[in-house]
Amino acid sequence: MLVSHKHKLVIFTLQRTASQSIHSSISNLFDVSIDGKKYRHITPGEFANYIEPFLPEKYYKIAIFRDPICRCVSLYKKITSHPLEEKTTFDIWYKKLIKTNYTWISQYKQLSVNSEIYVDRLFDFDRIDLFCNFLSSILKTDIKLHHFGRSNKVHVEISNDVHNHMRSYYKKDIDLYKSIVDAGGELIINPYQSTP
Repeated sequence: MLVSHKHKLVIFTLQRTASQSIHSSISNLFDVSIDGKKYRHITPGEFANYIEPFLPEKYYKIAIFRDPICRCVSLYKKITSHPLEEKTTFDIWYKKLIKTNYTWISQYKQLSVNSEIYVDRLFDFDRIDLFCNFLSSILKTDIKLHHFGRSNKVHVEISNDVHNHMRSYYKKDIDLYKSIVDAGGELIINPYQSTP
C-alpha cells in the first residue's frame, strides 16, 4: 500500500496485480510505502479499521483489478515455478486450494468493506497505461512501471469443471472486471478531487 498525504491518495496493491512493479517503481514518490511480503497487500478493510480513523480527512483510494481467472492462473504459475514446489496440473492445484482458505483470491472481497467496494477508482491490469496516466497527472511527473515478477507465458490447461467452478465462485469479480473493461479500462466510482 502506498499513501500520499499531499495528494490525499492511497494505492491498494493486491497480489498478482503488478504490486511489486508499483512498489519498486514509484514508492519513492509517496510519503508512506507499506511494503514487504507480509504488509504490502493491506486491504481496504484493514485500512478502514486501523489507519483511516487516524487520518484528518478522507483519502482517494485506487487499485488495479485483474481478470480473476487470469490472476488465479498467474498465482498458480508463480507458486509452481518455485524449484521446491511440487509440479502439478492447474486442476489439481486449484482443487487443493479450494479445500483451504482461498477466499483471499477474490479481489472483490479484498477491495470491499461491509460488502461494498471501498475504492474510488479501479484500473484494468491489462490497461496499466491508464493507471500510469492518472498518477502522472496527479504527481506531475511521468510515471512508468517496470514489470517485475511477471510469470512466463505458458499455456495452462483448465478443465471445464474447474473453469465452471471458478466462473461461479468469482462471479462478482468477473462482473466487476467486465464493468471496468466496458468503461474503457478505468472505472471511476467517485471522481478525484484535486488537492491545492
